Amino acid sequence: MQGSWSTFWRQWPPLGLFPNSKFSGQNEILLEPGQIVVLLTDGITESVAPGGEEFGARGALDYEVAHHSESARQIADGLHLDA
Repeated sequence: MQGSWSTFWRQWPPLGLFPNSKFSGQNEILLEPGQIVVLLTDGITESVAPGGEEFGARGALDYEVAHHSESARQIADGLHLDA
């Protein structure tokens, strides 16, 4: 895969858990054709991989890099199965 990746980490309350949550901050992401944005939750990063270790953000990134040419649906479904 050519190109690069960036991460944006935020410590906000979980989406949908508290009805009056307010979120601040902004990151502008300009995409070129063929680029993707992947949003993850701790349900993916904290899941246990088949070998018994935590899947982690690195596991998610490795999956996304290996499957970057697939559709968003395929990436999401595959990530869910692998994690």
